[in-house]
Amino acid sequence: MPELLIEIGIEELPSSYMMELNTTLENSFNAFLTEHRWHFEKASLMLTPRRMLFHIQKLSNFQEALQQELKGPPLSVALDKEGNPTQALRGFLSKCKTDSWYQTSTEQGDYVMVNLSMESLSVESFFSTYFPKFIQTFPYKKTMRWAKYVFIRPVRWICAFQDQELLPLDLFGLSSEPYTRALHGEDAIRIRSVQNYFETLKQHEIVFCMKERIQLIQKHLPFDADPMLVEENANRSETPLVLRAQFPERFLALPSEVIHTVISSQMKCFPELYPDSSKVSDAFYFVMNGRKNPNLVRKGFEKVVSARLNDAEYFYQQDMKQALSQRIESLKSMVFMEKTGSVYDKIQRIKKTALELNLYSVYPSLEPLLGLFKNDLSTRLIAEFPVLQGTMGKIYASQEGFPEDISTAIQEHYFPKVEGDSLPLAPLGLIVGLLDRADTITGASVHEIPFSSSADPFGLRRCLNGLIRIYTESAPLLSPMDLFSASWKSYEQEGNTFKLNYDQHIRQMGEWFSQRLFLLLSQKHPYDLIQAAQTKALENPSLVVQKIQLLESAKTQMQFRELCEAYSRIKNLLKEKEPETNINASLFEQTEEERLYESVQLLEHKISHHDAINVELLDLLYAINLPVKHFFEQVFVMSEKSEIRNNRLRLIFEVYRIIHQYFDLSKVVFEGGTAS
Repeated sequence: MPELLIEIGIEELPSSYMMELNTTLENSFNAFLTEHRWHFEKASLMLTPRRMLFHIQKLSNFQEALQQELKGPPLSVALDKEGNPTQALRGFLSKCKTDSWYQTSTEQGDYVMVNLSMESLSVESFFSTYFPKFIQTFPYKKTMRWAKYVFIRPVRWICAFQDQELLPLDLFGLSSEPYTRALHGEDAIRIRSVQNYFETLKQHEIVFCMKERIQLIQKHLPFDADPMLVEENANRSETPLVLRAQFPERFLALPSEVIHTVISSQMKCFPELYPDSSKVSDAFYFVMNGRKNPNLVRKGFEKVVSARLNDAEYFYQQDMKQALSQRIESLKSMVFMEKTGSVYDKIQRIKKTALELNLYSVYPSLEPLLGLFKNDLSTRLIAEFPVLQGTMGKIYASQEGFPEDISTAIQEHYFPKVEGDSLPLAPLGLIVGLLDRADTITGASVHEIPFSSSADPFGLRRCLNGLIRIYTESAPLLSPMDLFSASWKSYEQEGNTFKLNYDQHIRQMGEWFSQRLFLLLSQKHPYDLIQAAQTKALENPSLVVQKIQLLESAKTQMQFRELCEAYSRIKNLLKEKEPETNINASLFEQTEEERLYESVQLLEHKISHHDAINVELLDLLYAINLPVKHFFEQVFVMSEKSEIRNNRLRLIFEVYRIIHQYFDLSKVVFEGGTAS
């Protein structure tokens, strides 16, 4: 059975995109082959920085032949009164790419039918025709334009073989040829077959598999390195070789975090740490691509690292000439976000928010902290290394003699910076992180700055995700409603006019908050229980999680299903409208009304003395099941008498209200559908 190889030689792929591209494009390639009825043992994609390699093992010689019968429009629709084809028939035949059809009789009437014989192409005919369409129409996230072509990167050569035969392939103005390339600067290499291709490039030490390159780098590093940095180096080299280098010892006087950032973030190298320490040594490791002169490459890396550390040393010395506490005025010229003013303006709003929430009495160190926590943004080092914001603030605050809780909070209020990052450990950093993010999100709301998954230039989605994670995992006592309400007031005190009023703002915040919370929680919990637990706008996410966990534990219980059925039935009758009347016991006509009323009053009393989300709460709610059941069995709610009808609707509304303050049980899905 044939073995197929298609190599597309390209300019360097973006390293940050290669892992995702490898997975999605390989899956799409397998689906492409299956859709076109090819049988094969394995189809894989291998990416290196300058080649895309499609490899199929034990491919069938031809596509699977397929006879297919398709049913068209009814004969009465396909032909007009004179027996001529209508537009419906012509459109159906055009879609099927045929002119032949026949009539068949079914229980539903006479219909038009066609027989299609799906083509069975050879390997050469199919891939020469259809592979270019596949590779060019795949939805790449990042593309480049050169000449008249658009692709992920400009294409430089194509090498395609079917066993020992060159596979004719025209792509991006190039034709396949029996040549490939190894590393940059090396001559073209003659290829004679698929097997010869792999043997030849193996001799040139090209490592096709991304995972193998990652493992190779990890094997030759004497310590556990950042996986993302290892992956990036693996995606920037085809023949990765790990070497050790050093920089002048005098640079160790710099903060260890600065050295680490220069080496890892700027140079994409691996800092060496002293044993049993978080402090960097004067050595680092780098990945060389291919067999070159190691001493020459090492000297080049050492020269560049030393130059960048020299710049960092200069910036650090300049920063030390002005105390961190004296830098707040510099923030007046730094724009925070479109329409929301400067970083200085942001700080003043946050101070007002903290005052509104009476936080200064709870956190005595908060007031001095708010005069410092953004000041490092005006330093030279942060201008050069933005990734160090917060970190340098902590270092400068410590050097100036501020207490540890303040210096630590300057760094931690940025946590989490990215998904999966750690959260603030200290309460002070946590509360400032909430205040900071609330100000940002409120600014987006009042100034109508939109954000979505595809367009978020200010990082608002990441900001809101971080805020929700803090609430979900750290459970601060400050409620989201109080936080966003106070933040609104701080914006209002600036004297600006907004298109949104307070109620519209809170509604907007509730929608954003609920949407992001749902997406976050749906990674761990069933969607229906998340929806059932979200009954209030801007509810504390830690409470939502407790409610979801309670619902998960109760879902298999018959009493719980009965409660869901009762709630759903009541909700359907009410149509989510609160009756404009109060309960009048003198209008009760049947015993079941009185008993339900007494049960509601008793439940209301017990609920008012129960403030925990636990099994006991459900037990209290289950007590309403039987009175509701008897009520619906004996009482006709929609009486012709409006007074009686409204009184009964108000009675069942009270049941709905009590349950809905915790759950929307109509959202719960059982096997076979909802409980309604």
